Amino acid sequence: MAVNLYGFIRATMDLDLLMMLDDANTGKFIKIANELGYQPAVSEPLEDLADPVKREEWIHKKNMKVFSVYNPANGIDRKSVV
Repeated sequence: MAVNLYGFIRATMDLDLLMMLDDANTGKFIKIANELGYQPAVSEPLEDLADPVKREEWIHKKNMKVFSVYNPANGIDRKSVV
């Protein structure tokens, strides 16, 4: 979005989601992503997103700030949880 505000066209199908990482929200995201066939863009299981200990480990050991999933049928279709 910021790129577009500066007048540059950036036509992608990505979507950044800012959500509370509580059990209810992560559970809903994982369920919907699985139902739609999305796969993790990293080598971590999607279900681990619901584990607060794993998320802390990703932040501190991998400097991981987002968890992205993609649609295998359309590689540019990505969703990222921030």
